[in-house]
Amino acid sequence: MLKRLSLRPELFPVQALFNAIPANGFTEALQAFSQRTGVGYDEVCCEFPGDSEDGSFSGVKFYIFNEEITLSNIDFFKILSIACASQSMTFPDQSEEIKFFLDKIEVNLGIQPN
Repeated sequence: MLKRLSLRPELFPVQALFNAIPANGFTEALQAFSQRTGVGYDEVCCEFPGDSEDGSFSGVKFYIFNEEITLSNIDFFKILSIACASQSMTFPDQSEEIKFFLDKIEVNLGIQPN
């Protein structure tokens, strides 16, 4: 497993998801995120409000076993950007595609660039 992130303990479900994404599946996960669709790997997953019958939350929800946390779109994007930077450093050949999807995700989440 590729260790892209190391976050505070209360963010463990988020860390587990980003570290569970296979190296060769990272851009596919970004493509799903750009469509506001969650992903899952073994016991860890994330979802957007339209993914489940209980779409009554806002942001992005992460699960692993019995732990759950919901991040705001802005916090999700900040952590995603860190994971993308790590992936780009490890796999420079993916950098352009990662940037393309990251820009698309930023727009689709309604995040205003600083």
